[in-house]
Amino acid sequence: MKDKTTLKKLLFNHNNDYGFDVICILSRQPNDISSLSVIIPYFESESVFRLTLHHLYNSLNNVLDLYKNWKFEVIVVDDGSKKFPAEKQIKSSDYPNLKIITNQKNKGRTSTRNVGLLNSRYDLCLFMDSDVLIDVQIILNHLKIHSYCRQTKKAKAITVSFFQFGNAKEPQLKFNRLTPADLKLNDYRLYCKYGPTWIGCEQDKKFIGKEFRIVHDTNDFKGWHGMYKAWALTNMVLGGFFVVDRKDSMKMNGFNESFKGYGFTETSLPTKLIATSGHYLIPVLVGGGLHIEDGKVNVTRKDKDKIFWQKHDFYFNKYLGLTPENAIQDKV
Repeated sequence: MKDKTTLKKLLFNHNNDYGFDVICILSRQPNDISSLSVIIPYFESESVFRLTLHHLYNSLNNVLDLYKNWKFEVIVVDDGSKKFPAEKQIKSSDYPNLKIITNQKNKGRTSTRNVGLLNSRYDLCLFMDSDVLIDVQIILNHLKIHSYCRQTKKAKAITVSFFQFGNAKEPQLKFNRLTPADLKLNDYRLYCKYGPTWIGCEQDKKFIGKEFRIVHDTNDFKGWHGMYKAWALTNMVLGGFFVVDRKDSMKMNGFNESFKGYGFTETSLPTKLIATSGHYLIPVLVGGGLHIEDGKVNVTRKDKDKIFWQKHDFYFNKYLGLTPENAIQDKV
């Protein structure tokens, strides 16, 4: 008889107690760190992308200052831009170890991330958005946690960062270097009052107006079991900045390309890594990034809510119902 275990059962039974204090690990300097492939989906990002690369290389060079033989690459995947193609916004020769891959047609973010994953070659993959300005320490902080998990815990992790969500008028856009102290994090995972437009299903309506400190309430995700209020553990992976194990991600067949457009585009790969391979989801509690929200998106709040409901239903009621085998084979 075939195994009828579903992703949902495995995910909700996952013990995310990774067993250490994140701040303590970030205070240490490991002897060795993993090599890194940075994968950036790009689509018509204009001038803010140059700032993204500027701060990215500040953070990469901070690692190189400490580990002279460290290896990294930056892969920009242009998802069919016509007005502002990446190749005209930047010159790859201006940035060490950077290459640009261009999709001839727009394929969507999940497909674009998979293109980057398939073309990557190093131990860890960092997926980040093209409109995120990161602090100078954040890449090293992610690498410290992965190093500790691999060498001491004999385990693997998905590490996530937090954001200051802002717009093109934020004063930090003029900073040459960003430090953790420069960021005013307003990430919902740190603190939120549940909004009326956040609901993904009828059951979520009971949370409207209530305050949550998700990271604090779940002991930095270590105490997460099943659902926490309106959220599954995988909802804590936002697309703007997270790091995964490359080889295991390849074994999982990357991101499921049934997730297109707005909502849940990053959840499929972390779901497979956690549910089938027991990867820990770990928050990087120091620093983060300034996420510049696109003011040009011509989608009404009503339309976004409708799309979110549809994606919420697809993820929780269809995708999580897959067996691990079907999920890895992307049979939805």
